[in-house]
Amino acid sequence: MTGQGVARAFRAMARLVGVLLWLGAASLPGAPVQAASAVAVAGQDDPAFRAALALWLEGAEDRALPELAAAAQAGNPAAQVLLGLIDTTPALQGLWLAEQPRRERLALLRAPGGLSGTNWMRHAARTEPLAALWLRLWSGDADVGVMLDFARRGELRAAHLAAKTLALRDQSGFPAAAEDPAFPEFARVLALREAAHRAPQGTAPPDLAALHPGDPARPLLGGADPGAEALDRFLAGQPAFQALPAALARMCPDPANRLADQAALVAALGGWWGLAEVGPPVAAFIAPDIWAASPVNRNALAQSLRPLDRKRGQSSGSACIDAVSETIQGNLRQAGARRARQGAAP
Repeated sequence: MTGQGVARAFRAMARLVGVLLWLGAASLPGAPVQAASAVAVAGQDDPAFRAALALWLEGAEDRALPELAAAAQAGNPAAQVLLGLIDTTPALQGLWLAEQPRRERLALLRAPGGLSGTNWMRHAARTEPLAALWLRLWSGDADVGVMLDFARRGELRAAHLAAKTLALRDQSGFPAAAEDPAFPEFARVLALREAAHRAPQGTAPPDLAALHPGDPARPLLGGADPGAEALDRFLAGQPAFQALPAALARMCPDPANRLADQAALVAALGGWWGLAEVGPPVAAFIAPDIWAASPVNRNALAQSLRPLDRKRGQSSGSACIDAVSETIQGNLRQAGARRARQGAAP
C-alpha cells in the first residue's frame, strides 16, 4: 500500500472510531430520552372519526370498522391511515374480523379498486405526510431518513419499525444518522453495529458500554440478555416503550411477579426486534396510556408473541404470559377454523 493509501486508511479508521466515541458519549445509561409531541394527522379531530376510533380501541370491531370505512370513503386521512395500518398489521386484527369472509374483510379495510382493493394509505398519501412516510418505508427503496422522519413526527413505534425493517434489509447509514438530534435511542445499537462492521478487523469491536445495561438490544452486539431489574430500569426511561409496563399491569396484575413477567414478555416478543411492535399504531391520535389500557393492545401484544404449546412443555417463563398468549392465539385459530367451515376463503 502506498503512503497515501495508508494515510487514507488511517483517516477512515479515525472517523469510524470517532463515531463510536461519540455514540458512547451520547448514550448515558439511565438517562431518559424526551418524546417529541406527535404531529397531528388531518381529520383526527373529526367527531365521527373520534367515535369510531373509541369503538375500535374498546375492541368493538363490528361497529368500529364500518364507521372507519365510511370515514375513509368520505376522505378522512386519519381514518385512511388507521385502516391502512390495520390492513397490513395482522396483530391489529381481532376475533370479529377474523371470522368475516374475505370479501367483507377487504370491503372494510381497503378502498375499492383492483382485484383485492387498494390499501387506504395510498389515498391518504396524496395529502397526508405521515401516510407518504409509510409508503416510502413499504417501497423497498427507503433509507435511514425515513426512520428519522417518523421520529421527528413523534411516531416512535413507526420509527422503530422502520429501524427494524431497514436493518433486515441491510440498509447502511446509521452511524452518520446518529448525529441527527432526531435519532432515536432504540436505533443506537444499529449505528454501533454498523460502525464496528465497517472498521478494519479487530480495530473497533462493538461497544456494549454505549448501551444501557438493561437494553434488550445488547444481544445484537454479542452481549447477553439483560437481567429483569436492569430491563425494568431501561424500559422506565424510554418513551418509545412507555405503554408496555402499563399494558403488562393489566395483563398480569400480580406485583410479586412483575419483573419476571415483564422479562418473559419482552423475550417472547423477540427482544429488540419484537419491541418494534409495541406502542400505539398512530401516536398522533392514540395516547400511550389510552393504548396501554385498550383491549386492542392486549390482543395485539398476545398475537405478537411467539406461539407456544404448554402441553408440549413450551413456556415463555411466565405462567401469566403463557395463559394470555394461549387464550388469544387459540381464540384466533378457532375463529379462522369457523370461517373455513363456513366456506370462506382464508
